[in-house]
Amino acid sequence: MRLVVEGATVAAQVRLFHDDLQDAVRRHAGAPRLVLSSAAGDSAFARYFARAVTVTADGARLAARVLQARDERDAGGVPMRVYVVEMAAARPVRALAVRDALLFEHFRDQQNLAVVVRMPAEKRTSLFFAAGDEKAQAVPE
Repeated sequence: MRLVVEGATVAAQVRLFHDDLQDAVRRHAGAPRLVLSSAAGDSAFARYFARAVTVTADGARLAARVLQARDERDAGGVPMRVYVVEMAAARPVRALAVRDALLFEHFRDQQNLAVVVRMPAEKRTSLFFAAGDEKAQAVPE
């Protein structure tokens, strides 16, 4: 996941293996035939994302809104699902904390990387999450 922080907006691009994500979203939604690349699939992903990812700005949890979804392939030709998610804070973000637990309930060895880019200086911070991590990680200002 890549998060860009600019003013009061946090935008995330989430890129996951299509089959793994579809299985996780189907289980979370209780819908074994759900097609991820559909309107119902996008709604189910939004609910799954809200449960698995926590982003707080200055102590307040931000609500996520899916802006875009698409299918693509990685360099090896493996199907991927990509989402652009936007979160809005009440004021320009100073203190930011992130927890990314996507797919943790499905893979005991799941590891997630979140790269946070603070604009306009393009200050980058990388956050590493492993299955079992329960706490959010603070992002330096």
